[in-house]
Amino acid sequence: MDLLKKQSYFPNQSMYLNSLIKTNQIHSFDGTYSLLPGLQILFTGGHTPGSQALEWISPSGMQILFTGDECYFIEECKNGIGLPKEAAFSLKRNRDFIEYIRILNGKGTKILTLHDPSILQEGEEITPGVRVLDFFKNGCCSIFISDLCSTQFSL
Repeated sequence: MDLLKKQSYFPNQSMYLNSLIKTNQIHSFDGTYSLLPGLQILFTGGHTPGSQALEWISPSGMQILFTGDECYFIEECKNGIGLPKEAAFSLKRNRDFIEYIRILNGKGTKILTLHDPSILQEGEEITPGVRVLDFFKNGCCSIFISDLCSTQFSL
């Protein structure tokens, strides 16, 4: 857990995180981690040392990629535009991930970012500021988004 080495912002983080690790309440991993079949966390490491993205391939084959903070606007991601150097921990890792986004986009993957307000124009508004995006005709899976840029799965 390299992030534990930088403790200036949260001086007690090692104590708290280590106790969670010992009780199996938190799991550390490097690289890609499969949560469920078709749902995996991807290490990106471009925006911050621990940056991650979430990739989901549904049983029907539809693919969705949540970019995290590796890029801010969907169209920029799709067009290969990554973070400005001031916002990147590692420009190389960010550019590598942006290339991955570009390739997935070319294959029809739905790309979602955490900061693009254009996503709020999609889906049905179910309460002020909260919309539901249904990606499957049978209604089995939805993604909730809000104007506060939070995202939540409903399977």
